[in-house]
Order: sequence, then C-alpha cells, then structure tokens
Amino acid sequence: MLVTWIFAAALFLPASPLQALVGAFGSAAMGPAAYLLVRATLHDPGLTPNKMAVLYVPPFLVAACAWWMSRLIFRMECSMHHARELGSYEMEEVLGVGGMGEVWRARHRLLKRESAIKLIRAETLLAQSGRQADLLKRRFELEARAIAALTSPHTVSLYDFGVDQSGNFYYAMELLQGLDLEQLVKRFGPQPAARVVYILRQACESLEEAHCAGIIHRDIKPTNLFLCRLGLEFDFVKLLDFGLARWRLMSGGGRMTMDNITTGTPAYMAPELALGVDELDGRTDLYGLGCVAYWLLTGGLVFEEPTPTAMALAHVQKEPVRPSSRTEVRISAELEKIILQCLSKKPEDRPASARLLRKMLEQCPECGQWTQEDAEAWWRTNLPELFAARCPEPRVAGMAAVPIRSE
Repeated sequence: MLVTWIFAAALFLPASPLQALVGAFGSAAMGPAAYLLVRATLHDPGLTPNKMAVLYVPPFLVAACAWWMSRLIFRMECSMHHARELGSYEMEEVLGVGGMGEVWRARHRLLKRESAIKLIRAETLLAQSGRQADLLKRRFELEARAIAALTSPHTVSLYDFGVDQSGNFYYAMELLQGLDLEQLVKRFGPQPAARVVYILRQACESLEEAHCAGIIHRDIKPTNLFLCRLGLEFDFVKLLDFGLARWRLMSGGGRMTMDNITTGTPAYMAPELALGVDELDGRTDLYGLGCVAYWLLTGGLVFEEPTPTAMALAHVQKEPVRPSSRTEVRISAELEKIILQCLSKKPEDRPASARLLRKMLEQCPECGQWTQEDAEAWWRTNLPELFAARCPEPRVAGMAAVPIRSE
C-alpha cells in the first residue's frame, strides 16, 4: 500500500522535483519511523537487521525510482509549456541553449511582434544550491535592469521581464537580423579599416551611455556586438548580453560571484579583470573594444595561447604585436595608435572614456569613410536574403507619366 502511494503521489500530484523528492522519501520513512516509535513505547525487542531490510529498504528504492520519473515528467511539462507560451509570448523555436538557460524566437500574441526570449529554466535553479540560485536570479534580474536603464539605439532593446507560472525567469528583447562580429570575420575575413572605425564608433555610443549610468559591461567581445539591418539602415551595431555587467553605484557595494563562472572571456579580458581587481571603470570595456578592433582588422586574437589561463596571463604580461604586421588590410598609423592605446596594460594609459575614443575615431582623417551606400552595397552582395526585405526604391521615372495640364 505504501509503495502504491509513493508511486501515485510522485507521478500524479503536480510538484517540482524538490517537492517530489521530499514527498517520496518522507513517505518511505514513515515505516521505519512508526517501527521505532512502537518499539520505544512497547519495549519490543525489535526485528533482525535482515527482516528490517526486507520490510523498509524497498520503499526507499521505490521512492528513488518514483522521484526520477517525476523529474522526467516535470522536464517534459516545462518543455511543453515553453513550446506553447510564456507570458504574453508564443514560443516558436530555440535559437540557442547554454548551461544556464535558453534563447527562443517568440512572437507577442497581441502585437504579433517577433522577439527574442532569454530565460532561465526552473530546473536549472533547482539544481543550484540556495545561495547560487539566488545569485543566478539576481544576476538575471540585474541584466534585465541594465538593458532597461539604457536608451541608446546601439544597445539591444528590452520589451518585457517576468516570471511564469512554472518559475522560469525570462525577459523579451528585440529580435535582430544580421550577424555578430565573430561570424562576420569568420565568414568574410578581415574588414576594411573604414568599416571597422564605423562599427567602433557605434559601439562607443552604447558604452558611453552605459558608463554614464554607472554600468560596466565587462564582457566586450565580437559575439556581443551584433551587426544588423535595422529599418532601412545597414551595418547598425547593437551591444548585447549584459549578464556580467556591474553597477558601479550599486547600493551596498557588494560583489556577485558564482562558483565555476569566470568574469569575462580570456581572449578579450582586460589585465585588471584577469588580476581580479575590484575597482573597475569604463576603461575596462575600452580594452575589450580594442581587442574587438584587432579581431576585425586581422582576423586573429591579440594573443594566441593554448589555454584560457595562458591567454589571460598574456593580457597581463605581454605586449601586443602591431595589427598592421598581421594583416593585408591597410591600417593607417593613426588608427593603429588608437587601437594600441586601447590595449594599454594600465587603464590610465587608455582613452579616458568611450566618448573620447569616439571623438578620436571621428577625427582620424587617415581612417577613411564608410557610408550607408557602402554598407548597402555590401549587404546586397553578401547577405541578399536580408537585403531583399528592404522596401523597394521609389520609381522616380514614373513621375514623368503624370500629365501636366496646360494653362
């Protein structure tokens, strides 16, 4: 009878894996608890160990089996729920899966607007310790708050944030059409210097606002800078993923760290991040932007090392090779000087702010010009499927067919 109850409760009563675990093993423990209570009350000599094992071990085995099956059912229910809806959104397809969550293509049910949904699965939170789960939820919330606090057109836009009935944390952001800067170089090779400057200036606009708001991104890298078609504009840059961002003015001044999670990406990590320096400012992000510029111009990393640890140490100890010596792309002396200044080991030797860096790039006459016409021609040739979505050009010649009435 007890075994039947354990199975029925675990499989048919709605519960999270943790609730099912407590219920199943709590039920299995009722037998031994009752036996000990009777023995203590009646002074019974008790059963032999073999008889106790035969009577009380099977319920615990059944409890373990029932909990495992309940966990599978819970995951299936979560997946089915995700496939149907999340808040006001209809989930359409998975765009990416990571260790801590998923990104979905979704559509708002009323507005019919496409969005990208980033969420943390409830089972992921349950698998963490209490402190780790709290930190993960807080970090996710702070990421959403950081994006919501920024209004620059070059920062990805946030539409919504919430928690669904299954305990999944999510936020909805704009769905972009294009490719990130890592894909750009891998597919099309190093980019012309004028285009690189055009991209960097837009990234500086996003970082300028973030830094003024006291937000340090801390993970500037090619995959977090997205080159897209926005409306009728091409080569429009969007800064993504504020998951590691730090609020310099955050009340309490506390740090958020999680076990087995590295702050930043070694290939693009500023020396002060690699050394674990607590006091950071916007110049940390400018170092990462210098690494991104190096990647765009050369198609390679600033330091090519065999392990992440060796790469982080190289950012602390080694001087970078001039990008002009590692690429066939023509790089002016002024642009190379700006990039190497961003890659200075000491923050005080880098440009003082994103605004200053943007002005330095704007006032670089030898860097060349990249116009919307250049961008449009590139997209027409290399990404025709995205270019074709543009509104057709007006047929000015058709105006000649309009009759002109004579007086």
